[in-house]
Amino acid sequence: MKMTNAQRKINIIKNVAYLMRSRGETKASFSERSGITRTTIYKILEGKVNKVQETTLHKIASFFGFLVMKWSAMIWNKSKDRVKHSLLTGIKILPPSPLSLKKISSKI
Repeated sequence: MKMTNAQRKINIIKNVAYLMRSRGETKASFSERSGITRTTIYKILEGKVNKVQETTLHKIASFFGFLVMKWSAMIWNKSKDRVKHSLLTGIKILPPSPLSLKKISSKI
């Protein structure tokens, strides 16, 4: 089942809010420590941002110890030996490795 943009937006809002609560971060402290402007954080959490910029996504993921991987898939047109579409792109956020979890817990 394909996820809609509205579902992606809701997931980002819920995940960022959950991660902030779990680390005891306020919007102000999260902004200061992550390098993301307070305005951007408010806009994301209030659902006013339809697509979070990749640089912002990297800052959020990095702050919480996650890794962001960008992927793309190309559909090969066998009959013409060339790429038919390269529209399937996305970003996957991977959970932290045990090593990065140790680094995070030592910062707390």
